[in-house]
Amino acid sequence: MSRDINPFGLRLPPELKSRLEAAAAEAGRSLNAEIVWRLESTFSAPLTYMLIERRLDEIQEAQRKVVDWKSAVALLEGSARELQKARTPEAKKELGRVQADLDRSQRNLKIAQDQLDRIEEEANRLIEDLGRRVAAETGREDE
Repeated sequence: MSRDINPFGLRLPPELKSRLEAAAAEAGRSLNAEIVWRLESTFSAPLTYMLIERRLDEIQEAQRKVVDWKSAVALLEGSARELQKARTPEAKKELGRVQADLDRSQRNLKIAQDQLDRIEEEANRLIEDLGRRVAAETGREDE
């Protein structure tokens, strides 16, 4: 494969070259492989980090929705308990409305929780993929 790659002359400040050589030695790579690895990582890493950041924002929003729906369900459950104790015709009518709202809120809570679970799974996959890629690229797959 290296025969398919044209040589490319590169002038580096001596201190940068020394740092690259030290990093290459630590990673068990040649200087050329270290430079290629570092350049390649600048193309894929920012996108992965951006996707992870977006998923973390989505997780926060989904968590907020779950908390809001849990609060709504708790309030409606309390109202339903109080209305069941009242036993008046008006309370019975109101209980039907509260029970319908409670059922709707419980469905919405389930939807919000499922959405949160899905987003968390996607974020975890992105983080695991990034970890595997970094481990493979740094030659530290066994860590």
